[in-house]
Amino acid sequence: MVQPYWNGEVYQNYPSVVDPDYAAHFWAEAYPVLQRVKAKYDPNNLFTFAQQVVGDAGAGPLPDGLPPSVLTGVNG
Repeated sequence: MVQPYWNGEVYQNYPSVVDPDYAAHFWAEAYPVLQRVKAKYDPNNLFTFAQQVVGDAGAGPLPDGLPPSVLTGVNG
């Protein structure tokens, strides 16, 4: 019944451990940026969760318009 109104994303406060594509549903196009932030600030993966952002410094191009404080050290 809700399918026609669903944009494919879900609210992060209600995770479902059976959702195989949680990254796309939770964060959509923001996920590559979050992966780089995770790689920068948690390189040893200290903070873990079943549906966490998986750090990846090479997760594709970053979108334009990010704050310089986020970009510092991420691309180099």
